[in-house]
Formats: sequence, structure tokens, C-alpha cells
Amino acid sequence: MSVRITVDASQYETTIRVVGRLSGRDVPELRREFESASGSVSLDLSGLISADADGVRELLMCSENGAKLCGASAYIRQLLG
Repeated sequence: MSVRITVDASQYETTIRVVGRLSGRDVPELRREFESASGSVSLDLSGLISADADGVRELLMCSENGAKLCGASAYIRQLLG
């Protein structure tokens, strides 16, 4: 299973759901969705199974740029440090 990225957006907030395994090849899609989001941004990581180093870097960069990371499992939280 690879990753599936879906977006729920309104004028004031955007939720980006990341489901599956996030790898470097998926980073451009996640970045595009994050950069085009309006209002406050939440990344719903409740369905994220794993992430490689590039995926982790992208999630951290989104967080540093204002995204709220939600629903991460203990394993994903450990990867994010």
C-alpha cells in the first residue's frame, strides 16, 4: 500500500488526511496540497502507517510552517521526534 492524500477544505480551514505509507515520491503531492490550503491547516495522521526520512522531513516542515499534526500513532510520533 502506498499513500492516499485527501483534502477537506473550507474558506477558514483545511484538513489534509494522509493514509498509508508516506515516502519521498509522495512528498511533492503533500507539499502541493499544503501550499494550496486555505485558512488553518491540520494534517490528520490517524491513518498514517509509516513514513520514510523524506516523508518525516516534509511532515515536520509542514508543522514548522503552521500545520497542526493530529491523530498520529505512538510510532509516528516517535518518528517525528
